[in-house]
Amino acid sequence: MYQAGALKGLASTLDASVMAYSAVSGTQGGAVNAALLANYPAGQEGDAADRMKAMWDSSASTRLYKDWLGGLAEGLLIKGGLWNDKAVLDWVTTEMADVSPT
Repeated sequence: MYQAGALKGLASTLDASVMAYSAVSGTQGGAVNAALLANYPAGQEGDAADRMKAMWDSSASTRLYKDWLGGLAEGLLIKGGLWNDKAVLDWVTTEMADVSPT
């Protein structure tokens, strides 16, 4: 969400020629933002930032990580992860459905 706000601020104050980019990258949440930004042509960074903000706003209304039925012990000993992350995977899949590979 911070990156979306920073991008929106820059897009609002800088000329489009200054904002022009030829590549984007990121890790973790930044990679999700980079994928969204890559789907907007240069000059539409403000629109990309609005899309990022909408996506991260939707994450606040969803419980993305849930406990396993057997709790942390089941996650650690049987499932290979402390929490059931199926909800976060479903959320990312839904949110990124309109994003095309570039």
